[in-house]
Amino acid sequence: MSIGNIVIGLLVLAFIIGKQVTKQPLSAKTRLGLILAAVGLVETWDFIRHTQVADRDLALVAASIVIGLGLAVVRARTVRVWADQGNVWQQGSWVTAVLWVVGIGQHLLVDSLVAPGLGADSLLLYFGIVIFAQRQVVLARARAHGLVPPVTAGTRG
Repeated sequence: MSIGNIVIGLLVLAFIIGKQVTKQPLSAKTRLGLILAAVGLVETWDFIRHTQVADRDLALVAASIVIGLGLAVVRARTVRVWADQGNVWQQGSWVTAVLWVVGIGQHLLVDSLVAPGLGADSLLLYFGIVIFAQRQVVLARARAHGLVPPVTAGTRG
């Protein structure tokens, strides 16, 4: 396992959990997930280019990401969304934080089953995809309750 990637991953996890459990304005912008996914894709691709990776390894990492997507949907349902004084707010609970830890744990467990380092090197890709997915579900919930206007061609984040 790449210690540097693990440390970066833990720092990103601490940042994400801190943001998730703090009352925050809900924004339709989804840049963080997209940026992390792009950086993670580059790191993962670089790892795959320089390391012998079997199809089974790629399938296990993909399965971990699919599990992460499922957890993102569940996590999004633990985020409270409400309107107050003209603003729309969001705040996760301790369940949200625990689900983040479970998700990262299952992804890092993959590292023990695949080419050494692949799980750690794909961590930012994992973060980006699941952050983006969770944000989309939270936004959809806010839209369903009339808290956020529907998406139109000119309002994409």
